[in-house]
Amino acid sequence: MAAGLCDRPSAAVSLSDLFDIAPIAEERADGLVRLPHHVEPIEGEALFSWLMRLGRSLDLTPRALSRDAFGVDALAAPEWWRRPDDRTLGSIARRSGVSRDRLEAMTLRGWATARDDENADRFSADRWGERQVLRRGRRIAICRQCLAEAARPNLQLVWMLGWTGICARHRTVLVNQCGACRCLLRIASLATNRRTDLLMCRRCGSAQGGSSGEAAHGSTIALQATLIHGKRTGRTRLPGLGPLDWRMTVAFIDRLLAKVWSSGSDERHERLFATIAADIDMTDELWVTRPWRSNYGGLLILAWVLHDLEARSRIMVSTLGMSRRDDLVGSETVNRVRGFRREFTVDGPSSRN
Repeated sequence: MAAGLCDRPSAAVSLSDLFDIAPIAEERADGLVRLPHHVEPIEGEALFSWLMRLGRSLDLTPRALSRDAFGVDALAAPEWWRRPDDRTLGSIARRSGVSRDRLEAMTLRGWATARDDENADRFSADRWGERQVLRRGRRIAICRQCLAEAARPNLQLVWMLGWTGICARHRTVLVNQCGACRCLLRIASLATNRRTDLLMCRRCGSAQGGSSGEAAHGSTIALQATLIHGKRTGRTRLPGLGPLDWRMTVAFIDRLLAKVWSSGSDERHERLFATIAADIDMTDELWVTRPWRSNYGGLLILAWVLHDLEARSRIMVSTLGMSRRDDLVGSETVNRVRGFRREFTVDGPSSRN
């Protein structure tokens, strides 16, 4: 039974094979046996997506592909694709015919890390409530238009960061539900022992390509690009805060969003969101979609408050019923940011994670 992008497995017709596959030599001059098929990576694709496509071409489950082809125990490290070690990358390159540099570009090797910053729905309200426990696979948001337009549909690396909410190519909000049955989209880990079609819904069998989604606000597009750059390089420059390392950036975002979702009543939240919507000229139609609890909603809140940090943080404190500004961003966080800014320059050395 194939597993795919949604909560519950169901018998379904798989998508047609759209892989760029060619036979290659079984044995190299150095004696290493190569895989019988070559699957070409796609620009921007995550290594996870490429491994899933490769496994389908070889009729191997993700766990078997990890273990038998590349010597990786996926049960011990279900998301080993994020930062594979040098030995594993070398093994994949030699056996697959794909260059090591190209494989590494599909991973997060060299990208900065911070506490839980790659967890699913990292900027969503669920992180601060009781529903943050991951079940039946990692939640994911996708761009249906990207999947529909691609000759070989795939999952992009930036969709796998845990907090992205926007397709920069189409300037639209990523979607996290099946377009047919509306169940939450999830992807299996490389530890699964079922053959997997990662581009179909596991409940209803629907392909996830489709038309463009809701237009993303320009401020969120710019902010997400800044954060992706910060994740990749280890440093950001946020409006009102200046240059920060990635860990300080995540600490600031955590503090702000945690206070939003742990302070005030539902009525106060609605008042805050109405204020934000009015300030950014959000249409009534988009307001009805109530995007605030998603990753995209977190980006909306962050982009709005960072536009004028001093003034808008005071509005948030007042609207949510907090006593002073430090209740929102935290005096410790503010002091650490200020101290870090005195020591850090954009042209200077970045902080190591």
